[in-house]
Amino acid sequence: MYAVLLLMIIIALLEIPKMLQKKQWGELMAFTGLWFFATLYAFLVAAEAPLPNPTELIFFLFGGGK
Repeated sequence: MYAVLLLMIIIALLEIPKMLQKKQWGELMAFTGLWFFATLYAFLVAAEAPLPNPTELIFFLFGGGK
């Protein structure tokens, strides 16, 4: 669990300063949103929480298949 937190913090520390320096506000907002959901998902996987299959989620969101 701590490894997930450490890795996600390292990723943020490497990417966010670059975007701030280049004033890439849109990219920063997109990165922050995706980073948040990736962190949440990684924590849930590490905690062995029951999660739906990502493929089923995509089919649900975009109405594919069935």
